[in-house]
Amino acid sequence: MVLDNGVFHPRRGAGQAYFLLPLFWLMLSVVGVVAFVDAQAHRSERIFGERAEAVSSHFAEMEHGVNSVLEGFSAMLEVMNVKDVADRLMVSRYASQMRLIYPQVYMLEMIEEVPRARLPAFEKEESDFLNKSFRIRRFDFDQTRTWLPPEDKESYYVTTFIEPETPTTSQVLGLDIGSSSVQASALHRAILSGQRAISTPYHTVKGPLAYMMIRPVNADQTRFAKLVIRADTIGALPWLKEQKDISISIRNTELGPDDPDGRLFLRVETPSSRLESALLPLFRWKRDMRDNSGDPFVIEVSRQMRWQDLDLPVLASIMLTLFVVLLVLVKMSFEHHSHDRERREHELHLAYLASHDSLTNLPNRSLLMDRLEQAILRAKRDTSHLALLFLDVDRFKSVNDNYGHDAGDRFLMTTADTIRETIRAQDTLARLSGDEFIVLLERVERRGEVDRIAAKIKENIQATICQAYRDIGVGISIGSAMYPDDGADAYSLLRHADTAMYDTKRGRPAASLLI
Repeated sequence: MVLDNGVFHPRRGAGQAYFLLPLFWLMLSVVGVVAFVDAQAHRSERIFGERAEAVSSHFAEMEHGVNSVLEGFSAMLEVMNVKDVADRLMVSRYASQMRLIYPQVYMLEMIEEVPRARLPAFEKEESDFLNKSFRIRRFDFDQTRTWLPPEDKESYYVTTFIEPETPTTSQVLGLDIGSSSVQASALHRAILSGQRAISTPYHTVKGPLAYMMIRPVNADQTRFAKLVIRADTIGALPWLKEQKDISISIRNTELGPDDPDGRLFLRVETPSSRLESALLPLFRWKRDMRDNSGDPFVIEVSRQMRWQDLDLPVLASIMLTLFVVLLVLVKMSFEHHSHDRERREHELHLAYLASHDSLTNLPNRSLLMDRLEQAILRAKRDTSHLALLFLDVDRFKSVNDNYGHDAGDRFLMTTADTIRETIRAQDTLARLSGDEFIVLLERVERRGEVDRIAAKIKENIQATICQAYRDIGVGISIGSAMYPDDGADAYSLLRHADTAMYDTKRGRPAASLLI
């Protein structure tokens, strides 16, 4: 407790604990929820990683199977007599079976190199063998997408066998694959390496998005085995259909990551809410197949964590626990607040008793002296005057002896009320002890003004209180002192007023007092 100008105030910082309890609960809640979401995120990330690995494994197995088809097809072409119908039929059956096993394989083709000098003869030989017209042509893949006569060049790489051979696909017979820049690039790499080469995605003659695998069949590299794989069928594969809530991208690394022409497959998950994107993690996974199989593919998988990934029963348990903790903290806060309020009230009461009279609730000597010293400082600063009135009840002991102490207490309380009603609100009335009262009058200029106030007090007391006890001779004696004439400090003024009061009581009134 702190005394400030006669008024006691609670210590600063009291009650701060009430704000710390909610803060503690809030911190506990944040830590609990963050820990829960973090644990759930690790679990979801582990499951996501397993699914991404499964996607990658399935695609790698698919590529391995397609490579096996290419190797088998190449081996059969190597031993096939191109002019033997039975051999061609055997290769066609093999190719048909492979297409049933691998539905993403769109076509299997045999590519033969035809030098410019042999162009007319080669066309005649193929026409006679197929018993229909066979012409070498080029296709404008990039602009008009129409059939055009072959360009004049040293050699042509011509499709001479195709499976399946239908009225639609048979149009590809005689196609110079060099007329496609994408296919020509893959063919060139296969010739240089003598191994399998994979093209970037392109649109076939009939339009579907595809990519091709090509490899030399014989040592002199005049015959090639070619597989056309439809990229738009990848999404229909069962192992991809099951992955509905993840984003998957499969692209060819020969083109940049932002080049849409390099993308074989793309599926984007349903957009998440802004709150999910802001509060929950986004998982990413990537595999470059060049590191293992040498295939120029990159698989990227991502998934935004969703609210439904959270274990709601566990979350409900955490929230319930936090709610119970909040109730306990609120209860503790109220109990602490109630205890603290009672303690403060008790401290205020003790402080009040230390500075006030318990009977009349008037300031006691300690508080009076403090206020008097403050008033003297103000008067000194303002060059003003103040006065003290020292009041003593005559024959008060007779009141207690004749009417009892309860009547004496009522007498003193009534006397205090009467004096308080007589003086100004800014003046101070104090009880020194027993039947002695002090009135502190600030900003008074003349003794005559002090005398009039003293006379008014005496008149009111005699008219209201002393009249009832006239039979025992009760009265009131008043002495005064004025600052700075009668004293420059509190004790001097109080002593002077006390002396003046006793002079009055003995019948020798001071010159400054009206009686």
